[in-house]
Amino acid sequence: MWGGTSVITPSEDSVDNLKVVSNSYDAENGRFSGAQIQVTSKSGTNNFHGSAFFKMSRPGLNAYQRWNGVGSNISGTAAERGVNRDQNRFNQYGGSLGGPIWKNRVFAFFNWETSPLSATATTQGWYETSQFDSLTGTGPIAAQYLSFPGEAVSTSGIVQRTCSSIGLTEGVNCNTVQGGLDVGSPLKNGVGVQDPTYGGSPNNPGVGSGPDGVPDLAFFNSTTRPPRPSRSTTDA
Repeated sequence: MWGGTSVITPSEDSVDNLKVVSNSYDAENGRFSGAQIQVTSKSGTNNFHGSAFFKMSRPGLNAYQRWNGVGSNISGTAAERGVNRDQNRFNQYGGSLGGPIWKNRVFAFFNWETSPLSATATTQGWYETSQFDSLTGTGPIAAQYLSFPGEAVSTSGIVQRTCSSIGLTEGVNCNTVQGGLDVGSPLKNGVGVQDPTYGGSPNNPGVGSGPDGVPDLAFFNSTTRPPRPSRSTTDA
């Protein structure tokens, strides 16, 4: 149980019946108020019965989502435009088997289901570039976490954006360059020294030692891989 809610999700083939109890609880039903959902699993019978299923999902059969609020009206590849489609590639399959162990007395039922998933989920977001990470050198503590394995964004491409996309002014505190946005460079007057160009607002964040032509930020298509779930039910 998790806060009164069951965290076990049974396979459909293993469910025998479902009942919703909303009042007049018996003592066996516990202390939770409102409503309770009781799910009973199947059990075997005097005859053997079983089931099997298979479902295939492939990204190549899925269409791109046109209206996702990002890059819908610009030209370029899907990655450059920032449009998404369901990238899940998996086979979902399973089955069940029930029958007698000792006729008229002892029965058994077994159900199993799995989804071996090979997929890439795509989203968009602002992240620092690898060029920016390399500017930290070996001295500051920032170099320790910016170079940590796996810290960098996992990406399939960069969606082109301009300085106005993040509320900065082209040529003043931001330059649009190849590979992202140049928003300044590290200070060279000592670690921990306040940026003298800081203007006191998000629209005037300061540029450190000034623009250097290096892309510091970019709007990436980021990719992640989900887990591979499986579940089973046994009743005897």
